[in-house]
Amino acid sequence: VLKCVNQEIDLVGYQLLQGLLCPKLGRFKDSGVWKITIEIDQDKLGIVHLKSQQSSPAEDIMRADFEFSWKLSIELDRHANDFVGCGCDIMEFTVDKKLPKSK
Repeated sequence: VLKCVNQEIDLVGYQLLQGLLCPKLGRFKDSGVWKITIEIDQDKLGIVHLKSQQSSPAEDIMRADFEFSWKLSIELDRHANDFVGCGCDIMEFTVDKKLPKSK
């Protein structure tokens, strides 16, 4: 389980989101929020990474600023011997020309 509790594990989700969003919206950066929870169920373990991202300063003044939060979920069997599944979801997305450039 501890191997799933580091920032390198969410690199795949980060690269996936960058590939999907950057061509249309521009680059983004971390906004300082990164939370990890470990959920213990009767038959499985869940490791959830929740991150917030914010647009990088836009060179194009017509491009709107944006921020969003996303999560990467990893499921293992109860004894952490077998990988059960994973998912990457965008939880919240805000586009606004008036968002601050940095937080």
